[in-house]
Amino acid sequence: MAAVLPLYFADYWGRIGEFGPLRENIRSWATTFETTAIDYRSQLSSITARTLVVTGRHDFICGPVWAEMLHKGIADSRLVILEESGHFGHLEEPAAFAEAVRWLLLGFADEVRAAFRRGDSAEVLRLADEELRRSRSAGEPAGEVEALYAMSRVALRNDDGTLAEHLARTALEVAERSGDRRLEERPRHVLAAVARLAGDHRLARERYLAGIELNRELGLDEQVTSESYNLAFTELHLGNPDRARELFAEQRERVFQAGDGDHPRAARMIGFADSAFAAAGQVPDPDDAAELSRIRESTVAALGEDRFAFDYAGGAVLDPVAAFGINWAH
Repeated sequence: MAAVLPLYFADYWGRIGEFGPLRENIRSWATTFETTAIDYRSQLSSITARTLVVTGRHDFICGPVWAEMLHKGIADSRLVILEESGHFGHLEEPAAFAEAVRWLLLGFADEVRAAFRRGDSAEVLRLADEELRRSRSAGEPAGEVEALYAMSRVALRNDDGTLAEHLARTALEVAERSGDRRLEERPRHVLAAVARLAGDHRLARERYLAGIELNRELGLDEQVTSESYNLAFTELHLGNPDRARELFAEQRERVFQAGDGDHPRAARMIGFADSAFAAAGQVPDPDDAAELSRIRESTVAALGEDRFAFDYAGGAVLDPVAAFGINWAH
């Protein structure tokens, strides 16, 4: 085994300082099997678990040919070929190997949300389609709801309220059939956003209130806060500024404390928001993007292009403490 071990690496002799100790300390023993004829190819299609196939480009035993075969046989699997590795990719390219494994551990929800925040709608739809087929095949309602939710958010981003409503309603039906009320939260959020973006603010209010009640029952405080924030904007559109102020004040002190008509401060906050999203490599949700756009238009109209640009630039360089007087890290 010590004699043949270098063959298992893409470049053992060029990196002998790293891999030499492994060769020096390796131990092996003989094992007898009843048969060496092992062939599970006919069963690959029955695998429904999230699957990663990873191999080294220079692996002469379990290399790309066999990895491609596994990848094609296991529906919606992900194939990663480490270009500078042989059989020991976790040693030869540890960072790339770890990145591949993190994908496996993160799960669909984390990955698709990250793609959505980056504004990569095509990747969101690709991931969601894979997850939808996998979850339906495996009979997993949670995966099906998450996939439909992701698709509905892309529809919202594309200003297709009809499709977003259909996808969210389908997700809600799946959630209700499952009996797991926690699965209702995401589709109900989208249904409320569809009504809000369509200008039906009374229906949006009704849907946000139902969502808030559900989240309170489930003890989901973060979702209660988020939906109360959305409800506050809805109340503004309905001409109820006092109620909106109450809702904002419940979520965070000093929101709107500067009072009505503070357009320079609004311009600074828009600049700060755009800068924060850019620094995070993200884009706002469709409903938040719509509100930012409306505020931007009204602020530019009130201040003029030059004054807006001046205050906007001032906000873009603020840190959280300077912007809000609070330290978000705590």
